[in-house]
Amino acid sequence: MVAARTTDTLLWGCIAALAFLVLAQAYVLVTGAAVPLAPLFGVALVVFAVGAATGRAARIRVGD
Repeated sequence: MVAARTTDTLLWGCIAALAFLVLAQAYVLVTGAAVPLAPLFGVALVVFAVGAATGRAARIRVGD
């Protein structure tokens, strides 16, 4: 079974990555610019990692 802290951390990473992808899609719709998918998903992966790390650090700092 996965610990609750790990699940929370992964979910915050998913939220961050999906928020980035939504903003990227909005940019494409507004400007009409073609954005290659490979770099877009690469950046989303980095945003996932940063979001997960930030969520983990915030949870440790709050003391939960």
